[in-house]
Amino acid sequence: MNALALAFIRHGELLLVLGSPSGTLQDLRAMGSFLPDWNGVDNAARTISASCQLADQSGEMTPDVQRTIRRLGAWLFDELLPFEAKSWLRHPSGAPLTLSLAPELLHIPFELLHNGDVFLAEKWSMGRVVQADVDPSLRRKTRPGQKLSVHIIADPDGTLDEAYVEGDTLIRRMARSPGVLASMRAGDADPDYLRHHLRDMDILHLAGHVDRDGYRMTDGHFGAAAVRRLSGTPDLPLLVFANGCGSVRTDGDPLLLAWVSAGVRHIIGPLHALPDRLGLLFADAFYRELLAGRAIGDAMLRARQSVARQVGNGSIPWAAYVLYGDPGTVYFPVDRPLQPTPRAPDTTTRLAPAATSSAPEIIRSGPPEANLTPIRPWYADPALVLLLLVAVGTAFFCAGLLFNSHDAGFSSFP
Repeated sequence: MNALALAFIRHGELLLVLGSPSGTLQDLRAMGSFLPDWNGVDNAARTISASCQLADQSGEMTPDVQRTIRRLGAWLFDELLPFEAKSWLRHPSGAPLTLSLAPELLHIPFELLHNGDVFLAEKWSMGRVVQADVDPSLRRKTRPGQKLSVHIIADPDGTLDEAYVEGDTLIRRMARSPGVLASMRAGDADPDYLRHHLRDMDILHLAGHVDRDGYRMTDGHFGAAAVRRLSGTPDLPLLVFANGCGSVRTDGDPLLLAWVSAGVRHIIGPLHALPDRLGLLFADAFYRELLAGRAIGDAMLRARQSVARQVGNGSIPWAAYVLYGDPGTVYFPVDRPLQPTPRAPDTTTRLAPAATSSAPEIIRSGPPEANLTPIRPWYADPALVLLLLVAVGTAFFCAGLLFNSHDAGFSSFP
């Protein structure tokens, strides 16, 4: 199965579902209309969200909570999808899956719909598109081969050491990429700073506190009103990744809708609170894949899978992150074919216990990005050992001959 696109439109109590097996929103066709149990849908969405927040706080879920989320995800899968759409989604392949959603449906955890085998976000590279009027001319223009400007704002209000660590980790990764012009501002960043410099950024990464008023910065917030004031020209960033708790809330979040209306192509962030250490792991894995030339939806999928492997099968904090925008967009194209991401033990990362330090700590058992072959010690190679023994024996034999000859020379004198 290739890329897919599904559109969900609600008219009163009626849900209309359209689909496209080509993955584009231009050739959608009606797949079915029906009357879901909207009270049940809302209750399931709230229960799943609350369960994920518990998982994020502890890093693990009890088996009962895992079963609850899986059961509710399967119920939503049956309640919201017509038969043909279910058939499409029962055979995930890692291909892009674009969901066009009416604003009143954003609270539904479509990423956690369960097809009987897996959650959709485990196997599809998913992206949400909000059904809103957006002028395409507002989107930032780029030229082929042009380096992209990535600006990181870490701990802008100076109260979150973990956010600074995240920024430092990401700027080091960006500095190694030839397609990036990277810069970073750590601490002491007020709303005016972001307003003055936002048009200079292709990609904005924010690591810090987020609340209902927007991104918490020095001496104030940067929120929806500020975005709307700057909108109207095609100069806002292509991608905004706000790595703060609940940065893309689903309850009609005005900041999210402001970014969308302003023409920002992609918005990424968590739906609710999660440990800072997990946020760092996800962001680092995401940019590793994005900078390697993968489509943004594929980079999200692989980052989810990477965090799930590192945290463990009993936890799904990766489910907190949502991508708004076309999942098939590639920001850093490469000429060579993409290789599978290494999954060797060398790259295994485990989380340090949260109680050991107030700052996020990552303990790696090997280099973070390489699939290295372990170096064998010289004494583990029988040929080298034999060669060394022969060399030592030869040296002793020659030394013995020299010593005997020396003694013989002295004995010839009276």
